[in-house]
Amino acid sequence: MNKYTLKVIFNPEWWHMNYDFDKEFDTFYKELLAHKDEVKVLSYDGFYLKLDYRGKRFDVWVENFPYAYLSRARTWDENGHEIFVERKRPSRTTAMEFNEVFGSASTLDVASNAVNLLLKTLKEAEQ
Repeated sequence: MNKYTLKVIFNPEWWHMNYDFDKEFDTFYKELLAHKDEVKVLSYDGFYLKLDYRGKRFDVWVENFPYAYLSRARTWDENGHEIFVERKRPSRTTAMEFNEVFGSASTLDVASNAVNLLLKTLKEAEQ
């Protein structure tokens, strides 16, 4: 039993997930988690978390937590054409771990507001 099993059992929000599990999509997110030190968060636009991993940009869906969390991702090929995957999802375990490391829309809004407040306070203190 992994550390997320009881969380799933006792939190009905994790019982029903939108879309079917997809092993390849799960592998994509596991790769980002395995190399989290190489993943740079570029921005968050309210729906997508924009990441840079080894010089490649990825946008991952972090809205609708946890039902549709991580159910979309996009990147661009060398010609600038968008590669878009949707209506798939990683395992619950991968989604929970990703949330702990990178956050969801609800936590990113709070974190973003907190960081902005800290920066504002620092600037005011310098004056």
